[in-house]
Amino acid sequence: MGMLADRIAKNARHLRKWGKRLGFTCLRLYDHDIPEYPLSLDDYEGHFLVTLSEGAELDPAELDGLGYQQLVVKQRGHRAGGTAPQTQLVAEHAMLVQEAGMKFEVNLHGHQDTGLFLDHRLTRDWVRRQASGAEVLNLFCYTGSFSVAAALGGAARVTSLDLSHTYLDWAGRNFLHNGLSMHPHLFVQGDLLQWLPQALDSDQSYDLIVCDPPTFSNSKRMKQTFDLQKLHLSMLTGLQGLLRPGGRL
Repeated sequence: MGMLADRIAKNARHLRKWGKRLGFTCLRLYDHDIPEYPLSLDDYEGHFLVTLSEGAELDPAELDGLGYQQLVVKQRGHRAGGTAPQTQLVAEHAMLVQEAGMKFEVNLHGHQDTGLFLDHRLTRDWVRRQASGAEVLNLFCYTGSFSVAAALGGAARVTSLDLSHTYLDWAGRNFLHNGLSMHPHLFVQGDLLQWLPQALDSDQSYDLIVCDPPTFSNSKRMKQTFDLQKLHLSMLTGLQGLLRPGGRL
């Protein structure tokens, strides 16, 4: 076993015990630990996703001895899967993973992201614990992991907003994977920059708002480019107007 595989195996022995105790089946086993290997490696129940830093390379033989079921390698900043529609990729390669009693659909073969950001694990747990009886708004909801956490935490209603129908459909499937009814929860396709003024005008209000925006987006479906550096102050000020007394953003 080479230096890289040895480090990953050592990390895995410790992290998998921790994950098993807490109910996590997806773990980051390696994150640029060794300068000669500038990559991260995430373990999705025995399926390995390697993300290489720009310009880096990896010989799969470097991972011999780790006993993975499947190896998917991506280059940071590049999209995998060519021009195939993401809906096809989801249908062909979807798998379910678990996190503290929650089930999430992931796709290692899609674009850069898999459908589940592992580094938000603690935040999802926090949202779940805060959501009981709350009216929750999940913005830029992606595949709805925060929405699932809120609904399982007993939220009165969760509104999930995203620009992409593909991701909203994925979020809906995540609700079904967790035995959650779609009613009374709402899945809204829309651009936050257009939706927010309408929500303020109609006096919508929420107890808990989750806002995890992209840094930049210039989707053709948007009337205005979303640049977080320029828009974060006006966006957060507007969202404060949607909070009920004692609410949290």
